[in-house]
Amino acid sequence: MFVNLDTVWRGFVPDPSYITAETKTELNDAIAFSALAGTVFLPFIDLIACILFSKAAYDDNQLILSIARGSSNWRTAFSSLAVISLPIHALFAISSLSMSLTLSQQYGLQPDSIAEVVRTLLPNLALVSAVNQSFLACCLAIDRITQNHIVSIGIMSAAFIATCVLQMTQPESIIPVHAGYWFTLCSTRSSVDLALSALLFSTTSSLIAFGILTTALNMRTRRA
Repeated sequence: MFVNLDTVWRGFVPDPSYITAETKTELNDAIAFSALAGTVFLPFIDLIACILFSKAAYDDNQLILSIARGSSNWRTAFSSLAVISLPIHALFAISSLSMSLTLSQQYGLQPDSIAEVVRTLLPNLALVSAVNQSFLACCLAIDRITQNHIVSIGIMSAAFIATCVLQMTQPESIIPVHAGYWFTLCSTRSSVDLALSALLFSTTSSLIAFGILTTALNMRTRRA
């Protein structure tokens, strides 16, 4: 997924040489952006992780029984998100950093240039992970609302693909959805304005999804 205009390029491109050939991006930046191209797979990994967790924790009513015995809904929702989120964030960070170092060695960069690649990568990596936290919360909330794993996978996958396509039609702006921020963060240097916008979106959408998840758990507990 890639859009190139005279003033801006946006998308997920795993090949630094393609970026430098098609745009005016310097090699160091191109390598940092290419290391984040795997972000395009994050939503599908999130969905798989959420479904597997739901099957293990919710489908057999283990956590629901825990709530019924006195554990609070918000604590259960928070622990669910933590169990899912921490491994995904850690593995994504490790894989992205490893990819940046591998590409840097492949292109024969010197230590100073490798350090510049990492400095470019880290802020965007942090913001991508922040947006991903929101997506995870939304995935788990949708799954608990629908009570149907196939339906929740379909809804979130279709929404991600559709918004990616929509973002490609408007590359000079950021559509305020998960795909819009990922599409942009994987192809631009982090800025204060972009960071504030991404963090505000992540925080707001995470809180809304967390509230929906807590409500869904409460409704399930009452029926149990």
